[in-house]
Amino acid sequence: MLVGRFVIALAAFGSLVQAFKPEEKMPGVTELTANSFERGVTSKKNWLLFFYLPTCGWSREAAEEWSTLGGMVGSNPHLAIGKVNAAEPENAKALSRFGIRGYPTFILLKKDGSKTQFSGPRTAKAWMQFIGEKLAGVDLPDAPTAGGTGEVVVLSPKNWDAIVGAPDHSVFVKFFAPWCGHCKKMAGDWEQLARDQENVKDIVIAEVDCATYTDIGKQHGVQGYPTIKWFPKGTKEGTDYGGARVTHAFQAFIDGKK
Repeated sequence: MLVGRFVIALAAFGSLVQAFKPEEKMPGVTELTANSFERGVTSKKNWLLFFYLPTCGWSREAAEEWSTLGGMVGSNPHLAIGKVNAAEPENAKALSRFGIRGYPTFILLKKDGSKTQFSGPRTAKAWMQFIGEKLAGVDLPDAPTAGGTGEVVVLSPKNWDAIVGAPDHSVFVKFFAPWCGHCKKMAGDWEQLARDQENVKDIVIAEVDCATYTDIGKQHGVQGYPTIKWFPKGTKEGTDYGGARVTHAFQAFIDGKK
């Protein structure tokens, strides 16, 4: 019986590891390489860095939360969120500079050059608290102000309630599955829509992976992909969008809601 439970737990962990890939693009997160590291990590901003190995299970597990953090911080004039792939040989200099010996490792690099390693729970909430403690004067609200970043906000059970239904912004949500061909086809138009909304603080362009978060899809009556819903300010109930899946049609729909 004990062995059976262990096998089940191991299978569940394996499924989790496959679901999140730290090497993939994340909204609000800068992927740093040897060529961009010295150029990107400058004294103009503080940086919170995620050093990871793509093959490391713990790195993969942290990737979801790191993506959530990127969406929460967004375009902040004082803080940038970055990640470094330790499997790339060209990044060896950066690993040596920060004394990286295990994965994942999270380090706050301040503008003055000082470094502080994070050792708490690997959650967006814990990282936000860490930032607040270490960076006095940096405006980071407890609840994410996600509008106007120019990025698609990645939703999960951890940030759904903070973003959807907030009184200061409406949310346009794409419910998708990674294997869905129609979802892949419209991905570029959805990202362009988010870029077009940059600096529009009361509109959030978001998406949720229903293959990973099946409960969210079920709660909102999603039966096929992609499903697109509009959640007005202060409302937890969305209405279906039935127009064309192209940027100009999305924009016209939003304009009609103003």
